[in-house]
Amino acid sequence: MRNGVYLTSFGSPGSPNEPAYNATASGNHESSQGDSSAVPRTTYDLGAVGTRLSVGTHVLAIVGLNSSLSNSSDFIQIVDLALSPGPPPGCESGSITGNRTWLQIQSPIVVCGNVTVEPGASLTIEPGVAVQFESGFALTVADGGRLLAEGNATNRIRFTGVTSGTRWGGFVINGSVGSPETRIAYADFESNGATAVHSVGGAVFLDNLNFAATDHACVSLDDSSFVVSHCHFPTSTAKFEPGHGTGGIRSDGHGIFRRTPGVSVISPTTTSLSISMTTTLVPWLT
Repeated sequence: MRNGVYLTSFGSPGSPNEPAYNATASGNHESSQGDSSAVPRTTYDLGAVGTRLSVGTHVLAIVGLNSSLSNSSDFIQIVDLALSPGPPPGCESGSITGNRTWLQIQSPIVVCGNVTVEPGASLTIEPGVAVQFESGFALTVADGGRLLAEGNATNRIRFTGVTSGTRWGGFVINGSVGSPETRIAYADFESNGATAVHSVGGAVFLDNLNFAATDHACVSLDDSSFVVSHCHFPTSTAKFEPGHGTGGIRSDGHGIFRRTPGVSVISPTTTSLSISMTTTLVPWLT
């Protein structure tokens, strides 16, 4: 929050409204300085300075929430505020308002800063587009925004780093009851340095996706409505759940895994959702 004006959030229930003093986070992000489950730091692009600040003194307020009021062993929040040069011509960064389309004739699309699809806005990615992220940057869909990235069998969409060694931040899909469905189909995720698709209260349709990273979770579905269909989860090289979720299924939604070999769901009707690699499908998911 800047001078009393909401800027951005992650895992904050009811955003853009300020959370209650006793609120708990709706999503988890382990500190990069934390324990063995630490994840890379997250960078939020707050936009061009001229659109945010006038000359003078300003106040930046940051609220941190824990995931539990009674069962949490630590809380770490490290914040850096930095001024950086704007993106060079020809690459994507910052907020998307209104309806935008990344065209196949523009491919590859280079993302050189965090991209946020704002409430009421939509980003459509055409079949055959390659989206290349610079290091650490992510794509976030705000509550009320929508991503439509639907390739097809002959023109898949590819999400990867700008080079073979570049690690990027993955997708975060925020939402609440009634928020629109994000749809990602016939797409390949490569070189993500965090969870590839993390839904926090959102609604997601994930179909025919290939996840290549073997050291990070493929999907995290927290208090979300979801369909995961015909997706490929690789054999992991680290100890983690290829898919994970907390908060159960969103009250206005559904939770479906369909024809995704090697996946079973544990406790789908409780407050936690865990996906583990097995050799068979659970019958109700077929």
